[in-house]
Amino acid sequence: MTDSKQFTVTRDGKKDLQFTGVKIGSGSDHEHQGPQNSRWSEIDIFRTDSGRYVVAQVFRTRWQGEEDSRRAEVCESAAAVLELLEWEDEEGNSGISNMAKEALEAAAENDTAFEGITLEEV
Repeated sequence: MTDSKQFTVTRDGKKDLQFTGVKIGSGSDHEHQGPQNSRWSEIDIFRTDSGRYVVAQVFRTRWQGEEDSRRAEVCESAAAVLELLEWEDEEGNSGISNMAKEALEAAAENDTAFEGITLEEV
């Protein structure tokens, strides 16, 4: 694992987050949607030195007149990170995107709290 670094994560409409920690996972749907796609999203998962997690999401655009948007949240546990990244539709169906799964699986390689988080036992 790499040494801790100082990070500042930009958020639209909220105070930016500043912390010391390490990036433990990331994912992007840019390649999933094709490299010519003009809009895509990216997720980074960080573990802070205080043991909390920061999930940063960037919604990228190449459209003229549009700007990238950014949001980030602080989570107390790996389970809270998963909950934040899950989607739910109007019928109550839920899941995680390929991009979120990619970020969570990368986090599992760097933090045991994420081990098996993308698996459902039946």
